[in-house]
Amino acid sequence: MKTTIAYSQTNTGRWCQETYDTASRHAGIRSRQLRKAGYKAHSSAMGPQVTGVGLVKLTLVSIEPGSNSDTFDLPEENWELERI
Repeated sequence: MKTTIAYSQTNTGRWCQETYDTASRHAGIRSRQLRKAGYKAHSSAMGPQVTGVGLVKLTLVSIEPGSNSDTFDLPEENWELERI
């Protein structure tokens, strides 16, 4: 399985948000992975955002615990955080 790369993550335990490069299609892969693990996850386009590497189209994945107690133990198999 291909490694999905997130550009940022904010996790409070009650909810989590991750951003992905829209062109990579990693947001959809991550959303499906999280739903299979019992989390409530959905993605939405953020459009072009100014980053340290220039203008990048980003997609936001919003995560809620769903059938889990919190979002602190999200699955990390084939997942990597690469801050830009």
